[in-house]
Amino acid sequence: MKDARANGLAVWAKFVDPQIPQSAELESVSDDASFRRYFRFSAVADKRVFVDAPPEHEDNESFLKISGALVAAGVNAPEVFSADLGQGYMMIADLGDELYLERITRQPESTAGLYAEAVQALIRMQKIQCDLPVYDQVRLQSEMNLFHEWFLARQLKLELTGDVASLLQDVYRLLVDSALQQPSCFVHRDYHCRNLMVVTDNPPGIIDFQDAVTGPITYDLASLYKDC
Repeated sequence: MKDARANGLAVWAKFVDPQIPQSAELESVSDDASFRRYFRFSAVADKRVFVDAPPEHEDNESFLKISGALVAAGVNAPEVFSADLGQGYMMIADLGDELYLERITRQPESTAGLYAEAVQALIRMQKIQCDLPVYDQVRLQSEMNLFHEWFLARQLKLELTGDVASLLQDVYRLLVDSALQQPSCFVHRDYHCRNLMVVTDNPPGIIDFQDAVTGPITYDLASLYKDC
């Protein structure tokens, strides 16, 4: 291990779990689209995942709260066994390595069964009562604006004007109005095949839930089937 935070995580992990041999070394599992990093210890039979989530960049209190709510609802999210919020270190349950995307790519015939399990988990998830930010008009509009800022302007180098720009704003308003008219529930916000794990017990494993909100009931279902 070369970087200071990973070294600090290894020291912390061996302190909270004395069964980890002092000679064991952390091995990177994956990074996500954030500052959060995931590790396992080599040659340790009882697999746990250790998380480096710098507190100046990551909302670790939200991660703990939402993880607890999901686990309490019977959804297979990684349980947090130990956490140091000040340092941004966590020890969580290991859901394995195989994403839905990888299984579906390798075995397309498994798609229907996997998605049926994902829908059943979504139904349980939508019943969760949790104090979360509301997916209101301001938040919805702000995220829709990313389509113009990042895709049209930066990626395609397009600047919309006149009737085309007006039409896009009309579409935004239509989508926002539709979302706000729907019943509200727990919304994962990133519920698709890159955040669902193939597991044997209580499938699927659900990850990357820390940005959950209270919002429109169709949001996660559309995300799952349209696979944004």
